[in-house]
Amino acid sequence: MRFRLFFRLLAIQRVLVRHGLDDLIASTHLLRPFRYLFLLSPWTWGQRKSAAPRAVRIREALQELGPIYVKFGQSVSTRQDILPPDIGAELSKLQAVKHIALAPRPARTATRARVTRAPAP
Repeated sequence: MRFRLFFRLLAIQRVLVRHGLDDLIASTHLLRPFRYLFLLSPWTWGQRKSAAPRAVRIREALQELGPIYVKFGQSVSTRQDILPPDIGAELSKLQAVKHIALAPRPARTATRARVTRAPAP
């Protein structure tokens, strides 16, 4: 279980680095103990600057991470008073479901996950 969580965190980190959001994550005080591991990871070595604005990069990263993260972005976008204006406006685009191109999850995978996690009677 812990290995799966570790690999999921690595996958999330790769997406954030790909969208140029690694500087936001590295500056978070909760991740300070891991900053040296973060700087030593190979996917942070190259050119990481993106021409897109910060808000667009956040929205695209949420979309790439999947439906749970899109739902998080949708719920955060309803609180425009706690977000910078550019991020609030960009995350509000997540409310329009027709603009989100998420890959559908295969029914077999979803059913298998539901059966394996179902509590025993």
